[in-house]
Amino acid sequence: MEIRPAAKEDANGIAKVHVESWKTTYKDLLSSEYLANLSLESRNEMWEKILEEESSVSFHGVAVDEEGKIIGFISGGGDRSGDPYIKGELYAIYILESCQRQGLGQKLLLLLVEHLQGLGIHNMLVWVLKDNPARQFYESLGASFYKEEEIEIAGSSLIELGLLWDDLTLLREKLLSKR
Repeated sequence: MEIRPAAKEDANGIAKVHVESWKTTYKDLLSSEYLANLSLESRNEMWEKILEEESSVSFHGVAVDEEGKIIGFISGGGDRSGDPYIKGELYAIYILESCQRQGLGQKLLLLLVEHLQGLGIHNMLVWVLKDNPARQFYESLGASFYKEEEIEIAGSSLIELGLLWDDLTLLREKLLSKR
């Protein structure tokens, strides 16, 4: 198992994980029709564009299995909400369902935290659907409720929670202690 920064050639592998993870993660939250119509092609184009952008703040990492297949990814960087208190944001973290609960999420998160700390960023927000079971992952690592918003995905009105790690040093220590 390898955890490393993402490269441009990882776009397709990340897109596959993104689509497959949405289908398993959100199966009880979004319509089956919407999930069935997720396009690998459009996600691949999106990730090609993201990985080609030069940004010192944004970071993307991947988890790769022994055969070189991408089985998880993380994406984060500067806060996108405009909240003056929040400095960093975890944009996305997805791991194939069959590879979850093996510590990959913690390892990917550590990679992002260390990147953000290197930029002098001291806190980080993650947006998660209120009914998403993965919310427990963030809370178990010390993320706490910061704010809530109503969003719409595929015609469904959903509640999204902003969970905050107020001190990335504490999060880093917690992640290192779980190694």
